Amino acid sequence: MVTESRSSEPGCCGVTAVIAGVCCLAGALGLLALAYVLSL
Repeated sequence: MVTESRSSEPGCCGVTAVIAGVCCLAGALGLLALAYVLSL
């Protein structure tokens, strides 16, 4: 399970770059949607 020495830096999910990118994107969209709903 220590094969991720390449992406050892704590990303959003700490998985591979693709999965972390999707997770970051989903999290950002979720925060934007929440902020938009709260600002209504």
